[in-house]
Amino acid sequence: MKKLKQLLNFKTNEKQLSLWCNQTWPELYRYIYNRVQNREEAEDVTQETYMKILAKYSYPELLSIAYLKTTALNIIRDRWRRNQK
Repeated sequence: MKKLKQLLNFKTNEKQLSLWCNQTWPELYRYIYNRVQNREEAEDVTQETYMKILAKYSYPELLSIAYLKTTALNIIRDRWRRNQK
């Protein structure tokens, strides 16, 4: 019974996360693309942003788009610094 509850909870969270990602992705991607002006890099940074958020927060769908943009901007800055060395 406990396993079933965990499985149902996981599926619900998976649906919520999928919905959240689908809702926030276009705006976040546009924000990142406007800064890097490269499609492949924008996709990489967008993916890395979601990975960082998902690794850090249990309920990322509660975060605002502004927080996602700030995280993405920090990733862009980190990449720029790495390329300067």
